[in-house]
Amino acid sequence: MTVINQLWDFITGTNKSGPGGTPSATPYDYNNLYDVLYSLYNNDEAVVTDDTTRRLRTVVNRSVEFYASKMLPGQEMKVTADNAAIETAIEQVIKDSNIANNKAPMIRGFSLYGDSFIRVRGDKEKSYLEDISPFFVTDFEEDSRGFLTYLRIDIPVLDDADLPVNYTEVWDLETQTLQIWQGQTTRTTPVKELGSPKETTYFSELGVDFIPVVHTKFKDNGDTRGQGCVYHALDKIYEANRLATRLHDLGFAFGEPAFAMSANATDAQGRPLPPPRVDTSTSAAPVPSGSSIVGVIGQIFGRVISLPGMTKLESLIPPIDYADHLSILNAQMEEIEKDLPELRWYSMSPTERASMSGTALRTLLGAAVDRANEARNNFLSSLSRAFEMALTIGIYNNVFPASLGQFDSGDFNHELQVDSSWGESVDEKAATMQALTNAGVPAKSAMKLAGFTDQQVTEAFPAGVGDTPNTPPTVTTMPATKGAQIIKGAPPKAGAAVIKIA
Repeated sequence: MTVINQLWDFITGTNKSGPGGTPSATPYDYNNLYDVLYSLYNNDEAVVTDDTTRRLRTVVNRSVEFYASKMLPGQEMKVTADNAAIETAIEQVIKDSNIANNKAPMIRGFSLYGDSFIRVRGDKEKSYLEDISPFFVTDFEEDSRGFLTYLRIDIPVLDDADLPVNYTEVWDLETQTLQIWQGQTTRTTPVKELGSPKETTYFSELGVDFIPVVHTKFKDNGDTRGQGCVYHALDKIYEANRLATRLHDLGFAFGEPAFAMSANATDAQGRPLPPPRVDTSTSAAPVPSGSSIVGVIGQIFGRVISLPGMTKLESLIPPIDYADHLSILNAQMEEIEKDLPELRWYSMSPTERASMSGTALRTLLGAAVDRANEARNNFLSSLSRAFEMALTIGIYNNVFPASLGQFDSGDFNHELQVDSSWGESVDEKAATMQALTNAGVPAKSAMKLAGFTDQQVTEAFPAGVGDTPNTPPTVTTMPATKGAQIIKGAPPKAGAAVIKIA
């Protein structure tokens, strides 16, 4: 368990190893952290019950939305492969999975929680992918290559009588079985106490010899689960919220009376007069009446305390230097921006962003671009692996012809191309290519290094042309398409995917 886990155990009042703690089915129950992250993203609840800290300066939503919009922009995902039939089959999987509409929530969850679990399903009509929330993944194990060897999923559902029950799936690579339970259990119930499974399916009946789920980490620091985009800055974000809440509470006197008012004279016997009672609702001039100020004056002064005479009206708000307090808060926000460089995007006006070149934007947002590219590479590499699993299942169900090849032999190798988010224009790529060729790099290689896709290179250079230094291309105009991120897929048993960054 990391220090931040312990911190959030303290914040959320959770201590599974302490008195009254609930044992978890995993070494650490991440659902407590997921709940906090979900609330921070939606800005909908206090951190804990009776906690007066409000999310006045949380940046979680901004950070997540940055990656949701920049990791995989656009609607199109282009597939290229040596075998045209592979391209057609994967494009069909993309369509049946509705990736164009589903990728946004998938990336939001991936960025926020730090983990993505993509499951491959299939029947006699189609093969498709679906996203599994990490909330439902109770336990899992992976081999040294990152492929799942064990997986437990727990989902609260309703049974046939509309009563709440727990649905449990356990995938075990060693026994090559999928076991399913449904009953009055919880995600913390050990597997050995679940009783007899409701259903047992062997992998061979599904046409696979692997667990058809792909796990991806947003940021991999060696822990079992990944880290989300704001995970490392949670304590600073919480502190900024405390500072902002305290400043606002002082400004509004914690919702309590803000002024004290009393008489400043005595009667004929020298006794202090009682506090005045003023009502402005019946006349333009104050007249003796109710016990509190109402009407226009009441709107200005708010709630009032009546005190004994011989005193005066005083503000109950502490006379602190609010400007200095605000500067402390702003300094904390600047510190958070260093941990979350993507926040710099929001400090720029749309006019500034529009006037800057792609190179300038990439330079200014360099750290954020690096983080987004790392996460995008991880996600697309795993997505490519899931597509290959979908082809295997599709062939077994006769959705795709067996002539496509086999999963293990690398017949499903392909590349995924998506639009770039960072404004790499054709002009910028052409300038980079020219600089490389002037330095003696063969034109064909220079075009690849400049960020053009393999298809664009093939169209520009016939076979054998451009492989020697200073060989000009056969076309004078580069294809006017956006830059692309290319992920070269590889079958799970052949090792990790090769990543080519445009």
